[in-house]
Amino acid sequence: MSNTLGHLMEKNLLEVFGQRDSARRKIAINAIYTENCTFFETNEEIVGRDALDAKVESLLKGAPGFVFRAAGPPEINHDVGTFAVALGATWSSTRGHRHGHCLVPEGTYSLVVYLS
Repeated sequence: MSNTLGHLMEKNLLEVFGQRDSARRKIAINAIYTENCTFFETNEEIVGRDALDAKVESLLKGAPGFVFRAAGPPEINHDVGTFAVALGATWSSTRGHRHGHCLVPEGTYSLVVYLS
């Protein structure tokens, strides 16, 4: 599970949150997330693939020219994973950090993201 979960978390970062092309992002969301997925952010709960896509679009529009990148490898403990994510204008600059947390109950994929 741990290698699969770590790979899934990295794929989510690059192909969903790092993808500015909406058609490609939707393909990735459909491949990674269940139809009734839930995305949690501070004081917000987003349910469903379309709502998740809209949320990611909003995040990306709010940070034009910025890229998300892993700030280290995912750490996995059973069915729970966490990893640090950097946000910056280039792959080498960093303007902020976020932490992604993933719980995979019974083969579904849920992600909690918050500013650290």
